Amino acid sequence: MPVLALFGERGAGKSVALVQEYQTLEAAGAKARWVNLGRHQTESQAVTALAATSAARVAGEWWVFLDSVDEGLNVLPALGGLIADWIDSLTVDQRSNLRLRFSCRTGRWPDVLQDTLTRHWQSPLQVQHMTLAPLSDHDVAVAAEDYGLDADAFSTLLHERGLTQLSRTPVTLLQLLEYHRVKGTLPATAADAYQQACVLLCSETRRPADIRELRAQPTGQRLLPVAARVAAAMQFGTHNVLSDASPRPSGRREITLAELEGGLEPGLLDGQVPCTTDELRQLTESHLLDPVGLLRWTFTHRSYQEFLAAHYLHAHQVDPRAQAGLLWVGDGAARHIYLAHREVAAWRSGTDSTLFEDLLRDDPLVLLLADLPARPAADRARVVEAIFSLAQRDDTIDIDHTTLHRLEHPGLPQQLLSRLRPDADKLVVYTALRVARSCPDPELNDALLQVTETTSLSEELRALALRAIADFRPEDVQTVDRIRQRAADDPSPEVVAAALSRLWPSHLSLRELLDLLRDPAADYYGHAWVLRSDIPAQLTAAQTTQALLWARDTLQQPLPGHSIVLATSLISRAVTLAGTDGLPGLPYPETLISETLIALANHRDLLYSVEGRTEHEALGDALRAQHSLRRALTLHLLSHLGEKDFLRVWSAVPHGCLTTYDDAFYWMEHWEQLADVPPALARLLVSITPPTDPELQTRVEAACRAHPTLRQITEGWAPAPEPRQDADTTPDENRVYNETRLREGLAAVHTASPETIRRAWGTVIDQIRCTRDGTEPPRLWEDPLLLWAHHAPSRPGQGSDLDAELKTAARQVLTTAPPLPAHLLAYGGRANPRLMLELSTFAVLSTPDELPSATPAHWAGWALALATTNAYTSPGEVVRDAFLPYCAEQAGPALITLLDEVLRAPPHGRRHHARPGPPPQRPHTAGRRRRSHRLGRPPRPRPRTLAGRHQRPGLHRPPQRPRAPAGGPRP
Repeated sequence: MPVLALFGERGAGKSVALVQEYQTLEAAGAKARWVNLGRHQTESQAVTALAATSAARVAGEWWVFLDSVDEGLNVLPALGGLIADWIDSLTVDQRSNLRLRFSCRTGRWPDVLQDTLTRHWQSPLQVQHMTLAPLSDHDVAVAAEDYGLDADAFSTLLHERGLTQLSRTPVTLLQLLEYHRVKGTLPATAADAYQQACVLLCSETRRPADIRELRAQPTGQRLLPVAARVAAAMQFGTHNVLSDASPRPSGRREITLAELEGGLEPGLLDGQVPCTTDELRQLTESHLLDPVGLLRWTFTHRSYQEFLAAHYLHAHQVDPRAQAGLLWVGDGAARHIYLAHREVAAWRSGTDSTLFEDLLRDDPLVLLLADLPARPAADRARVVEAIFSLAQRDDTIDIDHTTLHRLEHPGLPQQLLSRLRPDADKLVVYTALRVARSCPDPELNDALLQVTETTSLSEELRALALRAIADFRPEDVQTVDRIRQRAADDPSPEVVAAALSRLWPSHLSLRELLDLLRDPAADYYGHAWVLRSDIPAQLTAAQTTQALLWARDTLQQPLPGHSIVLATSLISRAVTLAGTDGLPGLPYPETLISETLIALANHRDLLYSVEGRTEHEALGDALRAQHSLRRALTLHLLSHLGEKDFLRVWSAVPHGCLTTYDDAFYWMEHWEQLADVPPALARLLVSITPPTDPELQTRVEAACRAHPTLRQITEGWAPAPEPRQDADTTPDENRVYNETRLREGLAAVHTASPETIRRAWGTVIDQIRCTRDGTEPPRLWEDPLLLWAHHAPSRPGQGSDLDAELKTAARQVLTTAPPLPAHLLAYGGRANPRLMLELSTFAVLSTPDELPSATPAHWAGWALALATTNAYTSPGEVVRDAFLPYCAEQAGPALITLLDEVLRAPPHGRRHHARPGPPPQRPHTAGRRRRSHRLGRPPRPRPRTLAGRHQRPGLHRPPQRPRAPAGGPRP
């Protein structure tokens, strides 16, 4: 890469990143020159430094690091032109071997320099811009350890105190670490920490070279009140951008410096601070604001704007009635804080007792965002009571469970015990369980176990109670025994999974864990599914050996309740470890793996079913990746099985995982190893299309000369007939988009029955997810179900003939698919998406006007599915918000009927408690809060799936969580 410009805010670590590359090059013997442009005070000094770099160059590549371009511009406004002139002065040969590296603050990059670079390096890949990302959790952990702190404890403390954002930039993270080093703890309140951080960020601004100008520069303490004025104006004036443009911008989403200047602001330490254009422009140079365009800025993070807006209200002691007009909306029971100002109200409640009391009465959930640990325990107890009071009168509350830890106080167990009764209101029990899980206490364990043992409660409440139990020790025999009883005898796979998670590994052996685990319901993605998916990756090499023995025994003699799917996953894990680091106690792991695969062949029907297909394909991926082990395994099977039994195993595992194309050449060159193998099977190993590559042809000819029997088998090179496989299980290994296959899929939609229409539509999604160059498509869960078809890589272009065919097929899907049943909708966001694939047609059709006619039952099912599906991206939310009201309106009374069925669904068909009530989109009174009922709603899926290499046609679930559903489009 000839030219790289590294951007980032002051203190983000730009220079450190360049120094690391510079030192690496020097260690490798490369000739590199370093120029700190911020140290040059005159143009002649800068020109001399640049000229020295080209004078000292040697033949071949030469590297020049130009650090702190932004600091140099503070002293030399024409620095961009000076660098451009130096580049122009180089010869073509010099520029062709030059490797330039720059560091510059975001928004200060000179246009003249960019124009010069793109003129001399015209390829788009030759001039690259990169921006340093915020610090990750790992970066924070490394910094904490460098200060001698426990990284996990420090990160947990940051989260509990609401200071995570302050750890995302080096300058504020170092401030927190230094404070902790000196004081032994973090600042007493979150407000103190944020104020110190804002002062520091205001201090991180342009440093003039002139000493007199530097002395006159306002300090961070003097700029913070100015920043508070800007924050309040942007927060309450609904402005997104601060601008220094002239003339005044036409869009009212921007506010200009001219509109903000004038008057005085209360200082931090006393006195008044002027708010002039100079102070405002100095503020725009600080690390508190980020440039978003020419002379346009926003706050580095929304939390800074919200804190400073609350600081402004406090500093000005705004009249309570005026403050209420800014923060509150609605009257009586519908009075609540504006959604956009909830964080501001939370900050302000720390310094305004009247607002704290108002929030307790009318909107206590806002207080969960406040710095409750800094308040007295009695105040936290009052917040707890206010939240339960709200839960009893409003069953649509939406509690942010990540903030409940702030409620912890000495009397909390007593407050929760009275609510952790099986006969209590279910929403109150659910809320109490969430609080107990966030604030674990041994005093609650007995009550939580009673909830778990009450089988009349929903399985989600019972599983949540298990997860809320405080940590227990082996000597807590009674607690361990009661949890073991749930793991052994409970009828719910979800409760069993929660119990196993609490017992293993401290109180349960691996064999017991594998024996007790139950397969989840096929159409539900809960904790049983997650645990079954996660167990193999959590095992050590020694444990994997034990698990492989369990898998063999289970597959050979299946016992009721034992999971064949888990056994398949354990084989994949064993193959991966055996092929890389080996398995302890198994010098020849192919022997045991062969026995397991032979037993696996007895479960072929499950392997090719919807439930087992993902794990089956993962096994194929594992075998394909481990070349030596795969060949040893194949040879062992060939040596110990007859032709019929070998073909049973060969056809039971995924196609192409025991005999790959590359393996054919290996077996030709090691033909002597197959001397005792039946000729038909030996021929199967080398039956490939004749190679056209000269090198491969040479290898084949050499092998045939060395082994005459091989020449006889390969004569004519006609591929041997493969064992028959069902048409619907033949894997499609071609990832390249093919229009013919897409048209075939679209045609199949029009001939599909109601029972097969969703699978036919899934095949269409599969085809348009293929890429035109055969590369891996984007991961499926990067988009919600609503966008699986619309955002596919090879979706036909809008307005094309093929696009029209796609839309026609989408309408056919909606017309043919049966109504969504109540028992499926009762699962809410955890329903198996493959069973409601028609939701992905809405985005294809663009607007509700293009929907076909349907029955009220169809409209009602779609409305409830849209209301509960996870639309976790902005485009997904747009689709949901466009189609949901229309479907609900078309459903009419059928929506209430279906909703009643959903809410009354039996426990085996519904995984969470929900109260009977009106439909989700009921009318709201004026000013009423719009809340979504999240009782039992699962977390949003995280888009981090890993696709398998060779997927079968139709819809599949990928092998890593969060996954596409079995039977869903290839990820």
